[in-house]
Amino acid sequence: SIITDEADFFKGEPERASASASASASASASASSVRLETQVRRAMVFKQAMDELKRVCRTTDIGIVTQGDTPGATTTGVSVVYVVCTRAGGLYVGQTDEIHRRIKEHRRTYGGDLVLCYAVLEDGGATRARDIEGQLMTSFRGRDLALLNSDRDMGTRIRPRI
Repeated sequence: SIITDEADFFKGEPERASASASASASASASASSVRLETQVRRAMVFKQAMDELKRVCRTTDIGIVTQGDTPGATTTGVSVVYVVCTRAGGLYVGQTDEIHRRIKEHRRTYGGDLVLCYAVLEDGGATRARDIEGQLMTSFRGRDLALLNSDRDMGTRIRPRI
């Protein structure tokens, strides 16, 4: 099911990390500790990304898609700004009006267990989505987060404010 409430997502994150760590109890304590640390870091990075998406979009209505999920029908044919968080905690920022297709592409590129948050833009369309995408990239780079977008993407997305 799709998680639409961030409190539900983050409430379950320690349990998911703990269950994952418990499932590999037969593995060495060191490897288990590293996995747990990676999952906690990923949750922290994702929380930062989601907070910044809310701030820049000026909304609290953020959707979250986890492994195997897809966004709801209300995302079809509308401008969406999204942030992908990979298993290793890398971030990819994008905008599209075909979010279902982009999620499939990102799952092929980064693996099926990515987590994604998105905001549906009610007004401003693709132009506003591109502006927000550029603002998010700049913000994430400024925070030294592992942004997977290339510098080439940065140059085409960021426009000076007038």
